[in-house]
Amino acid sequence: MSVINEIMQNEAAAWINSQINELPDRAKFRASSALRWANGIFDSDMPIPACFCALHATEEAVAAFISCAKECG
Repeated sequence: MSVINEIMQNEAAAWINSQINELPDRAKFRASSALRWANGIFDSDMPIPACFCALHATEEAVAAFISCAKECG
């Protein structure tokens, strides 16, 4: 089992992942993208691509948070 799969088995992570479909569209797509980029962190054996994936996962997660904040006022 990959590291990301182990993380996603955590109760809190699984709950967050299950709530993605409840988000507004812009946030939903960004949150989903953040998880895909995060998966790349652990699939790479090279530090530079892993850092690139981590940066983009973080950027997408922040964008999802901001989209939700804007939607909720």
